[in-house]
Amino acid sequence: MNDKIPSIKSARGIWSWIETGFHLPAGDRRADASPKPVLRRLLLPLAVMVSVLILGAAALLWQQFYMRLEDKSLAAQAEISNALETALDHQASMLAAALEPIAADPRVHQALREKNTDRLLADWQPMFETLRRESNLTHFYFFDKNRVCLLRVHRPGKRGDMINRFTALEAERTGTTAAGIELGRLGTFTLRVVRPVFVKDELVGYVELGKEIEDILQSLYTRIGHQMAVSIRKAYLDKQTWEEGMDILGRKADWERMPHSVIIYASHGRLPDVFAPMADYDPEAGHVHGDMVREADFDGKTWRVSMMPLQDASGKEVGSLLVMSDISGEKAAFHRILTLGGISCGVLLAAFLGFVSVLLMRTDAGIGAQQAELRESQERFFKIFDKSPIPTSLSRMADSRYTEVNAAWCDFFGFSNNEAIGRTAEELNILDSETLASLREIFSQEGALAGVEVKVCTNSGVIRDILTSVELLSIGGEQYAVNMIIDITERKRMEEALQQSEIKFRDLFHKHAAVKLLIDPDTGNIIEANDAAARFYGYSIEQLRRMRIQDINMLPSEQVKAKMENVGDHQRFHFEFRHCLADGTIKDVEVFSSRIDINGKGFLHSIIHDITARRNLEDQLRQAQKMESVGRLAGGVAHDFNNMLSVILGHAELAMDELDPVHPLYADLKEIDNAARRSADLVRQLLAFARKQTIAPEVLDLNETVEGMLKLMRRLIGENIDLVWLPGQNLWPVKMDTTQIDQILANLCVNARDSMTGTGKITIETHNMTIDQAYCAHYTYFDPGDYVMLAISDNGCGMDEETRSHLFEPFYTTKEVGRGTGLGLATVYGIVKQNSGFITVDSEPGRGTTFKIYLPRHAAAAKKDQERVSATPLARGNETILLVEDEPSILKMGRTLLERLGYRVLTAAAPEEAIRLAGEYAGKIHLLMTDVVMPGMNGQELAENLMSLYPDMKRLFMSGYTADIIASQGVLDGGVHFIQKPFAKHDLAVKVRKALDH
Repeated sequence: MNDKIPSIKSARGIWSWIETGFHLPAGDRRADASPKPVLRRLLLPLAVMVSVLILGAAALLWQQFYMRLEDKSLAAQAEISNALETALDHQASMLAAALEPIAADPRVHQALREKNTDRLLADWQPMFETLRRESNLTHFYFFDKNRVCLLRVHRPGKRGDMINRFTALEAERTGTTAAGIELGRLGTFTLRVVRPVFVKDELVGYVELGKEIEDILQSLYTRIGHQMAVSIRKAYLDKQTWEEGMDILGRKADWERMPHSVIIYASHGRLPDVFAPMADYDPEAGHVHGDMVREADFDGKTWRVSMMPLQDASGKEVGSLLVMSDISGEKAAFHRILTLGGISCGVLLAAFLGFVSVLLMRTDAGIGAQQAELRESQERFFKIFDKSPIPTSLSRMADSRYTEVNAAWCDFFGFSNNEAIGRTAEELNILDSETLASLREIFSQEGALAGVEVKVCTNSGVIRDILTSVELLSIGGEQYAVNMIIDITERKRMEEALQQSEIKFRDLFHKHAAVKLLIDPDTGNIIEANDAAARFYGYSIEQLRRMRIQDINMLPSEQVKAKMENVGDHQRFHFEFRHCLADGTIKDVEVFSSRIDINGKGFLHSIIHDITARRNLEDQLRQAQKMESVGRLAGGVAHDFNNMLSVILGHAELAMDELDPVHPLYADLKEIDNAARRSADLVRQLLAFARKQTIAPEVLDLNETVEGMLKLMRRLIGENIDLVWLPGQNLWPVKMDTTQIDQILANLCVNARDSMTGTGKITIETHNMTIDQAYCAHYTYFDPGDYVMLAISDNGCGMDEETRSHLFEPFYTTKEVGRGTGLGLATVYGIVKQNSGFITVDSEPGRGTTFKIYLPRHAAAAKKDQERVSATPLARGNETILLVEDEPSILKMGRTLLERLGYRVLTAAAPEEAIRLAGEYAGKIHLLMTDVVMPGMNGQELAENLMSLYPDMKRLFMSGYTADIIASQGVLDGGVHFIQKPFAKHDLAVKVRKALDH
């Protein structure tokens, strides 16, 4: 069978003809010969549609009318609100102005201080009566500085109560005049103005004026023309007190008129009953001011009623303002417009329907002629459809039921035409529900199916593979699917057999655990790669097939080609290369290649092993061995060398103390002193590199420590180099000796300076960093955890790979002779390792250098950085010190230095002599100052022996190298006092005094 996939689009002319040429009712090949006339079918719907449009237009006009009324109501509310606010502000200003002379009157000052209410009443009652007549003033108060009412001028008999109104509290809080409307106990709104009274900045009391707001509302009604009413929520009133207040004010109290509110003012005089329910506002009952807009008929007019919230001075919503607007004129005008519009629309509707009837009758006349042509079109289509050799079906999209199948389709599936028509593929068991759902999803996304492979079941139960193509057609306004199929069962069977054979062969290559590549030695093209290769290199197998081995190998292409040519002479060859992965990582690999022939063509079958970890371990072992050798050397010479330097430095200082600085020998002695100090620094750098330097770590904030060094660093690197400091935020604390931070910064900044010619920039920055297991998998010398990162970057000349490989080796330097010892970076490396940290370097020639130091996060909070000790007078004392030193010259020099500092000194050349001397001495020994490393007994053991005789005796250890007796890996135990040999007189004075005073 021909398995060429049919193209529905190639038959587009046929299907277009079908779409436009005839209407195909379901299950019937003949068109309706006598369709219903168009006039009868369309005239009634058109009449209904036009009527609906007219009614819709009327409804829209009605909506617009009420929207205009809504806008008018909102405008009225805004006008009243603004006018009320303006009036209240004006009245408040008038009352505040009236308060000024009262608060400034000396009579008020004296009466408030003496709390003389009779005097206040006599002095100010006449003024109150005047203001009552002229300005409708209703309230006049005096109360003391504690807000206790001294006098109500308007009600002299009521006094002595605490005034806790908001305006009084606000005046007390701010010390200035406070104003606002407040709901009184009698149920009336009162505008109150309270002013503190000060005498020479001393608060002596308060004076208050107030007036009811009803006359303000009445003036607004007269000016604006809208009827208004004010209601107060019963929740803020006491019934008995309110009724008593209304009686006092001469008003009718009607508490039971509304369930939630009472009326305290109405521009009508008494609010008509029709409006009363609208003024009854209660938020607990779900009332919302914006929703309470209603209409009511009263006095032969139509009124639009809306509500506005009323708030007191504290912002509490205590009632509502009811606004009633007369809309009778607007409604009458609108009704006239609707009546005239209805008559006009009726006339237009009749004319329109008459015109449409004429058009539809003409249309009906042309339909009959088209029916004969349609029947002829159907007959031509079905002749083509039935005789097509390609199995083809036509089904409705609405229910997926077959409406037509051709003879080829019936032969392929084994169904008759009658068995297929009116049923679905699922009902005929041709396709299962899962396959149908998948095809529908593809069809919904792409709008068609083109050559999709599916399995179908024939009427006899045989499963066959087909290619199906489906396209959507519109016939007579209904959607149909045209489906054509090609049988590919035999081809699929042959393909599957071939695939099985290939799978068996490929499994031997692809599923192997080792990394495997198949390479063309002539071009270097990677012909095939297995799964392990894809995982190792980070590329997909398809990507590897498009690459050459030269793209991965770090050797130049010519050398790689030469290596591949060598394999041609041997059956098996071994290489060691460096390969680059997809993420840029470089891996050391071991490659075993052998030549194989495929179809007469020679290929290289290469097996690759990752040996990066092994190489790293070998490098680390070599580095550790070098470090250990230098460490043993440094530890071996440090003790004796520092002893000799102690003698030189001490005697030089003693001699300089005896000479005037202008003496000719003083300068020579100073040079001796300087040389000894430089030698001591050199030994200290060796010990730091070997991680045997004695340190006293403390918990510190790295930002504060670095900031303390910035001024010194700027002097050290010079003015032509810009030093940028970028401290990290919320930096974690670290535990470290601050002097070691100084050493790191000094060494790295000096190296950065020396790498620049002319101007440049050095950047110091800090960050918090969390190192996880994934990161440690790439950088094996890291341990996971939280670290504080200190980075020093420069834009100097940078370094090549050869220089970087020797960077931390002691005595390695690229500087000129005399400009460096080669211990700077070795010292930094030793300090970082001594503190359990890590250091990395990133540098390329011409692109500068960045050192990143990772120090472990410490759990405790950092101590605040103390200011650096400046030069101070020598600390002295008169206590007794037992000095123990097995080196006679140091013993003699130490005694002399201590005695010149004022101390009494007992000396012993050995631990046994010190124990005997301490037992014989009748006085108190305040301090034991002993060498750490001595024959027979070390300094720690000696101190433990003497503590039984002198429990309160302080201890100060001295050594050029502690040998981990009082320090673990060079880190001093807590509470141990130690002085490093060689030491200067000033250092000795400070350490001794600190040990004694601790």
